[in-house]
Amino acid sequence: MTARTRHQAASPRQLRRNLARIGRRSTSLRGVNGFGAVLALLAFVTISLGAAAAVLASAVYDHREDVGRARAPVTDSGAGTVTPLLWGIDGLSVGFEQVPVVFLQQTGADPPLPPGVSALPEPGEALVSPALRDLLAEHGVPDRFGKDIGLIGQDGLVSATELFAYVGTDAQADHGLRQISTIGVTDSSPVYQRLGEDLYDRDVQEFWAMAGFLCVLPGLIALTSAARVADDETRRRHRLLVRLGADRWARARIAAPRTRLVGSVSLVLCLGVLARITAADTTLPFTGFVLQAEVVRPVAWLLAVVIVAAHVLSGAALNRMTAGSLGRKDDLEASRLQVPADKPSWRRTVVLLVVLAVQPWIIVFFDNRVVQALSTLTAAGLAVICLPAALATLLQLIARRRGIPTLQRRGIGVFLGWRITAYRSRAIARLTGTITSLVLVVGHAAVVLALFTAPAEAQSRPSEQIGTSALNVRADEDRISEVLRFASDRGIAAITIHESVERDDPSVVLGECADLQAFGVECADATLTPAELPPRLAAVLTWDAPGVDIRPTPPENVERSSAGSMATVVLASHDGTDLPDVELGRDLERAVGFDARLERIGVDAIIGALDLQDKSQWIYVFGVPGVLTLLIVAALTWAAVVIEESRGLVRNPLLVGRHDVFESIATVRLTWPVAIGGLGGAAATGWLLAPHITNNAFDLPTGFLLSATLAAVVIAAISGNIGGRILANASRDQW
Repeated sequence: MTARTRHQAASPRQLRRNLARIGRRSTSLRGVNGFGAVLALLAFVTISLGAAAAVLASAVYDHREDVGRARAPVTDSGAGTVTPLLWGIDGLSVGFEQVPVVFLQQTGADPPLPPGVSALPEPGEALVSPALRDLLAEHGVPDRFGKDIGLIGQDGLVSATELFAYVGTDAQADHGLRQISTIGVTDSSPVYQRLGEDLYDRDVQEFWAMAGFLCVLPGLIALTSAARVADDETRRRHRLLVRLGADRWARARIAAPRTRLVGSVSLVLCLGVLARITAADTTLPFTGFVLQAEVVRPVAWLLAVVIVAAHVLSGAALNRMTAGSLGRKDDLEASRLQVPADKPSWRRTVVLLVVLAVQPWIIVFFDNRVVQALSTLTAAGLAVICLPAALATLLQLIARRRGIPTLQRRGIGVFLGWRITAYRSRAIARLTGTITSLVLVVGHAAVVLALFTAPAEAQSRPSEQIGTSALNVRADEDRISEVLRFASDRGIAAITIHESVERDDPSVVLGECADLQAFGVECADATLTPAELPPRLAAVLTWDAPGVDIRPTPPENVERSSAGSMATVVLASHDGTDLPDVELGRDLERAVGFDARLERIGVDAIIGALDLQDKSQWIYVFGVPGVLTLLIVAALTWAAVVIEESRGLVRNPLLVGRHDVFESIATVRLTWPVAIGGLGGAAATGWLLAPHITNNAFDLPTGFLLSATLAAVVIAAISGNIGGRILANASRDQW
C-alpha cells in the first residue's frame, strides 16, 4: 500500500506565479471582451493624455512668459541721456484681426535687438510673424506695414499663430516713441509690459478646457465602466475561484495580465503621439491651438514619465476596482449593475444629469481657469460615483427588480396602451425609437437656436429701439466700394463711418446726400456734437466721440485711411422700415466674401449675441447632447428589449448568458432608429437654422452635425451594450 504523499502549501511566490498563469491563459486578443477592452483602452489613453496635457500647459505658459519677458522694453529713466533705440507700440487692424505692431527707430550704434530679430528694419521695412505674412497675403496687402524683409524667429513669438510685426520708422512719423535702454527684463521683475500676449489667452484657456474635459472626465468614467465589465468577465471565467473564496489580492492577480495587454497597446499609442508632437508642430483639435515642437522637446522626458506613471496607476486602479467589485456581491447570478436600494439610484441619476448639463456651461461662460479646473474635477468625481447607479436606474425601467425571472411582457406596449406581439412589436419599437431620437435632436436644435437668437433683442436698449431699421457692416477698407455698390443695387441707404486713430479727433461720416437724408442729416458740410446729431444717427454712433464730421461724398470718392484697415458702413431704409437682416447677411457674404460682416446696432452680431468668443463648439459637442444622450438611451434600450423579446431569443438555450451575442444583436437592431432619428434630426435642424445662418456663423451646421454624430455613436454603443446585458441576464434567468 503506497504511502500518502504529504501536500505542501505553495509559497507566496509560487502562488503569484500560478495566479498570473491563470490570468495569462484566460487572456488573449481573441478572448478579451471587446467592449471591456475598448473601455479600458479609452481609459488608459484619455487619462494619460490628460495628465500629459497638464505638463504641456505648464510648458506653454512658461514659454510665453519667457518670450514676453525677453521682448519687453526697459525704458531709460536717466535725464539727458540719449539711447541708441526709440521704441513704440500700436494696435492696427488687418481685416478683423488686431495686430500689435512695434515701431523701432535706430538713433545710435549697437542698439539692442528684440528676440527673433537679427537686424533692425530700416524705415519703410517690416519684419512680420509667419501667421501675419499669410494673413496679409490673404487680404492682398503684403506691404501693409512696410516692405516685408523677413520673418521674426520662433524665439521671439509666444505662439506659432501669433500676429506680430516690427516696423522701422523715422523721426517724421509720430508713433509716440520713447527711449529704450535695453530689451528684456529679468525674472525678478514682477511687472512688465506685455506685447499682445493677452490676445492669445483664450487659446490657452481652451487648451486647459480640452485637457480637462475631453480627457479627465471620460477617462475616469471609462475606467469605472471597464472595471465593471472586467467584473463580469472574471465572474464568468473564474466562477469556481470566486466560490472557493479567492480574496481580493488573488482576484487582482488574475486580472493583471488582461490589464497589461490593453495597457501595452495604450502605451504604444501614447508614446507614438508624444513622438509626433516632439518631431513637428501640431494643431490640436477643437481649439486650433498650435503646439510648438520646440516647447515640447525640453519636457519630452517628463511627458514620457507622466504617461508611463499614468498607465501604471490606472492599471493598478483598474485591477483593484475589479477585485473589489467582485467581493461586494455574494449572489453570482445577480446583475452587476443593480443596486440594493431605489432611492440612492434615482438621486444619483438626477445628480449625473445635472452635472452633465451644468459643467459644459461653466467652461463656456467662465474665463477663470481655476474655476474651470475645479469644476471639471468635481464633475468627473460625481460622474464616476453616480454612473453605476444611473445605469441601474435604466435597468429598473426595463426589468423587474432584483432578479425576478421574466421581463415585463408589454414593454413599450404598456407605454403606448397597446398589447404588442410579433411583427407589430418590431414596428412600434422602431417607430418609437425613431420618433424619440427625432424629437430630442430637434429639441437640441431649438435650444441652440433660442440661445443664439432670443437673447440678442435684450442685450442693450439701443438694439430694442433701433431693431433692424439700421444695420452695421464691418468691412475691410478694400471692400468698402463693393459694400456701397451692394447697397445701391438694393436701394438701401449707406453711409461710411471712419473711426479716427486719435480719440480726440471726430469720427468721419461719408455718404451721398440722399443716403444722409435717410438718417435725418442735412446735406451740407458740418461738424456736429453728439447732442446736435439727428436721433437715428445718434443711435447708430454708439461709441463716445466729441464730434462727428459729416461729409456728403459719392462712393467713388470715398477716402481710404490705409489698406487693410477696417471701416463701418451703416445701412438703412429710405422710408425707415426694418431691413431683412438675415437675407442681407447671406447676400452680402456671397457678394463680398468674408471680408465684410453684417451686425445689428447695439449687438455684437446677429448670430452669437452672447459674445461666446467661439466657445459655442463646447455647447455643440458637450452641452445639450450630453443630457439628451442619457434620456435617449433609456428609450432605445427599451425598444431593443421589446424587439428581442418578441423574437424569443431570450428563451434560446444556446444563447444563455451570451451577452456578447445579445449585445451585437441589440446594437444592429438599434441602427434603424438611431440612423433615421439622427439623419432626420440633422435635416430638421438644418431647416430650422438655415434662416439664421450668416457669415458670422457659417460653421453652425458643421458644429451641430459633429455633435449629432458623436451623440449617435454614444447612443448606439451604450444602448447596445446595456440592452445586450439585460437580455443576457433575462436568458440566464429563464434557464
